[in-house]
Amino acid sequence: MDDLKELHVFVVRHLVPEATVMSYADEHIAYLERYHAEGVFLASGRFLDQAKGGVILAHGVSRAQAEQISAEDPFVRRNLSQHEISTFRVKRASDPLLALL
Repeated sequence: MDDLKELHVFVVRHLVPEATVMSYADEHIAYLERYHAEGVFLASGRFLDQAKGGVILAHGVSRAQAEQISAEDPFVRRNLSQHEISTFRVKRASDPLLALL
């Protein structure tokens, strides 16, 4: 396996009450759908405790591009949420995940 494949984990943390965040959910969903359609986002979803935020798993872009994509999130642009991005090189993965990379 090519061990240079990088994945970016965006941990989305809300900075304001959930009701405020959700008033911009349609814009955020459009952002997610755009990057899922482009194949950059492999998965995204809310934490079980929805008020805390969620996670986005991205690939196929550099760290700098991941940061730029993060800044486009309507929640981030409106200072409703922040993304903590962690990047790692895949060393081992299951066959189903490898097929996506």
